Amino acid sequence: MRLPKYTNWTRLGLCQALIGLVFVSLYFSPALSNLFEFTAVTLVATSKALRGRVRVFILSPLGKWYGLFLLVLILGAANGMLRGNSDFGEMWGWRKVLLLPLGAAIFMGEELAKRRLALGFLVVSILFALWSNINFLIGLNPVVTKNYALQGMFFTVAVLFCIEFFSEGRSTKAKFILITAASLLTVSVFYLTSGRSGYLAWLVGVPICLLLQSLLESASRKIVISLAALGLGLIFVYSSQTGRAAVASGLGEIRVTQSQDRGTRLETNAEAQQLSTRMGDRYNMWAKTVEMLPNYGLVGGGLAGFARVYDHHWKPVDDIKWQGLGDPHNQYLKIAVELGVPGLLFFLAFLLALVKSGLSQKSLRGVGIGVLAIWCSTSLFSSHFTTFHEGHFIWLFLGVFIASNTDISKNLVSRN
Repeated sequence: MRLPKYTNWTRLGLCQALIGLVFVSLYFSPALSNLFEFTAVTLVATSKALRGRVRVFILSPLGKWYGLFLLVLILGAANGMLRGNSDFGEMWGWRKVLLLPLGAAIFMGEELAKRRLALGFLVVSILFALWSNINFLIGLNPVVTKNYALQGMFFTVAVLFCIEFFSEGRSTKAKFILITAASLLTVSVFYLTSGRSGYLAWLVGVPICLLLQSLLESASRKIVISLAALGLGLIFVYSSQTGRAAVASGLGEIRVTQSQDRGTRLETNAEAQQLSTRMGDRYNMWAKTVEMLPNYGLVGGGLAGFARVYDHHWKPVDDIKWQGLGDPHNQYLKIAVELGVPGLLFFLAFLLALVKSGLSQKSLRGVGIGVLAIWCSTSLFSSHFTTFHEGHFIWLFLGVFIASNTDISKNLVSRN
């Protein structure tokens, strides 16, 4: 595991440090994340050399795919405004997409800087995991980040970094530390939080990361190890009281909703009150969103226009208690309604282009593809490409660890 011994405090080096601070501050402070992002964007915008790096990415094959997806978003924004379904304020949430070229430009050809960022994120994640475990032992809330889903997903990303560094390491001491860290993070994911997103992230990300380790030459060995990791993760869920309760609660909520839809009545009111309807609510959201698709499947209702479209179809007349719905808790259904099925296909095509780019890299390949797979899977139950913390993280992560693989022109000035 080759790590840099110093930080290059040029303008480029400062931007790289700021991006690292964005990742860290997403654990606890959205305001700081925005401040660090804004500072990095300002430094890039005021530097000819750094703007040149952005241009190199935009002109790359992956950059062209990104440009097409951005064009789809722009057309969706225009459609939404013309239909009166969205405005600039509502579309502001999609600004996270612009983080991808920022991360790509700042980290193109900067492999040591990527490793420095990865190591920094791993160290901070371990500290948060220790804090979580200490809180649990003394009877305090073990969720020490903004929410339990975020904590589980971020800790899982840190586990993937442990796997990558372990596979590249030669020092027995370093490997022992990495195994210990991965164990601590895994325990925190399965036994200290009730976030189903964290469980799913681990069950998807860890096997994929192991499967893509280049140092394991035998394909059959990779498959066996990956399946063993998946089995181990399922054992963790089953053996964890928190995990069993979270999964059972979700399944129970869906059964309650289905029973109510069929007109059957629960045995007792206590049973209905005991089962939170988080997953049950999502079951209803998905069903109603699917019913809306025939009306918006071709051109969509407009970027960030889901809330108004939903109100148009489902808001009862003169219902003053109506709270509406801005997110169906499924990224793909949300995009299909806002941008139409063609827009969804463009989104999926862009993700496939990112997968292709990620598979072609030699360093940290398992982390890049593993994290993308995590976000794709959890977005079946949430909108993690557009929510604040998860959205900021994934678009910036994709820029730094996948999109930055673009070859740099020999004439590009990389330092300023």
